[in-house]
Amino acid sequence: MSKVLGAWKRYGAYLPFLLCCKITVAEAQQSEVSQLAQRLEDLVRVLDSSRVAQHIPGLAIAVVKDDEVILVRGLGFANIESKTPVTAETRFPIGSATKPFTAAAIATLVDDGVMRWDDPVTHYLPFLRLRPASEDGDTVVTIRDLLAHRTGFAGMTRLFLPVNVTREAALRAAANAEPMVGFRRRFLYSNAMYVAAGAAAGSAGKSSWETLVTQRLLEPLGMTNSYTSDTRFMTDPRRAVGYLWDQGREQFTQQPPRRVGALAPAGAIVSTAKDMTQWIRFQLGRGAIDNQRLVSDSVLQETWTSQIEIRDGLSYGFGWFLREWQGQPVIEHGGNVRGFAAQVALLPESNLGFVLLMNVTAAPLQQASRDVVWEALLGKPSVASASNFGEDYSSLIGTYLPTHRNGEFKVMELNGRLAVEMPPTPQPFELHSPDENGLWRFIRTDRMAVSFERDDEGTVVAMKVHTGGQVFECVRAGVEVTPEIDLGELAKYLGSYRSKRSGTIMRAFAQNNRLALEVQGQAIYELYPPTEDGPSSTLHLRWGFPRACSSKITVM
Repeated sequence: MSKVLGAWKRYGAYLPFLLCCKITVAEAQQSEVSQLAQRLEDLVRVLDSSRVAQHIPGLAIAVVKDDEVILVRGLGFANIESKTPVTAETRFPIGSATKPFTAAAIATLVDDGVMRWDDPVTHYLPFLRLRPASEDGDTVVTIRDLLAHRTGFAGMTRLFLPVNVTREAALRAAANAEPMVGFRRRFLYSNAMYVAAGAAAGSAGKSSWETLVTQRLLEPLGMTNSYTSDTRFMTDPRRAVGYLWDQGREQFTQQPPRRVGALAPAGAIVSTAKDMTQWIRFQLGRGAIDNQRLVSDSVLQETWTSQIEIRDGLSYGFGWFLREWQGQPVIEHGGNVRGFAAQVALLPESNLGFVLLMNVTAAPLQQASRDVVWEALLGKPSVASASNFGEDYSSLIGTYLPTHRNGEFKVMELNGRLAVEMPPTPQPFELHSPDENGLWRFIRTDRMAVSFERDDEGTVVAMKVHTGGQVFECVRAGVEVTPEIDLGELAKYLGSYRSKRSGTIMRAFAQNNRLALEVQGQAIYELYPPTEDGPSSTLHLRWGFPRACSSKITVM
């Protein structure tokens, strides 16, 4: 009792403060949870909107953050005809997103000392004596070369497609191929080389690629609904049906699954959104999951390490494309097979990863999903949260006609944000709120933005699209552009012109009360009014920068 009284004398005066702090912390935690829930709700809304706009029958999305599965959701239909919805356990082929599994399976053998990254492939497959294009006659192709797509050999996918062809027979045929580029000089994506890597791993493990991946990855990860058999997929009652959107008939057509067969190490795995969260946890856990280590950190890290540059800002490791997002490394790989598309991406520094599975052959959302997910969960709250929605966009909404091409740009409100639909893709792109320069940047990429022009009365009369260092103007439908010079001055320049040097035909005509130039096989360029350049007696006029490009045209 005396101790309690002593404590009260010592800390009693601070009790109200301590209680207040406890409440504040609890409120802060609740606010954080609420904000995450709102971000996830916004993300699902954006994905579903994109799904509809891009004619994707169904998709499954799963997100892992800080080793917790924070989202697993199915949207749309796994089977349109039966109206079967996509769920967290719908089976999808993941295509080339299988390649990181092949690399990770080999990593387990490297840990065991059974394989080495720099071993010659002939150490495991003596018959596969590839002849790379190298000045060094003693050059040998290694496991590292196979996994990094740097052998100089093409994909040779057709060798593996016949249903009855064996993996070894197809690889023996591939051994007779001539390289397309120099050895280790250029990234050249090759399914055949991944088949070789998988076959080498099977040989080293004294089994097969299928057994190795199943026993060393799928089973210990608890991926109980994932497998490597395309034959099993054909009869799986919970599989998604693959589709292709027929633009002409405006309807979906079923796509019969393509047999992967001998190509399995390059793209055979079938999985679910729920199962793939285990794969993401394992990767973000640097080879460990639930206190069980399957691969050492250092060996797994090698698969994330650049082995060859593809282009500025993009390289390849072992089964992973490597790039950056806002200064953070991104580890990712997509997959496409007939009727299906997949995307797996990791942001290790933020301990964040996701998988997107779709039952359509291809869609822009597959690549765009990286920026969509990262921005939704890590962007500024004003962007990801719906709390700032509800602005009045009525003065901006409408149709805008590009001056440099045919088609229509449509500005609309979508999910509480301003969005732009640009031809030929019928997909609306949502925009950030305008910055201090009046630029509405695209949420999915900071390389594109739009701005709006108003007349003296404040009415929006045009929209400008900013991309790639160029600015393209779109006049609002129904707006008549005020002539900048007497239209009579334009008449003498109208007509067709032929370049003496190239023979290119150019047509000068009036558009939007301006002089416009249509270059054969190119865009339409509206021009600014002329400015005199030189003695006026020569009638030498230089027309200023075209509204859609950065060159000058001289009219004499």
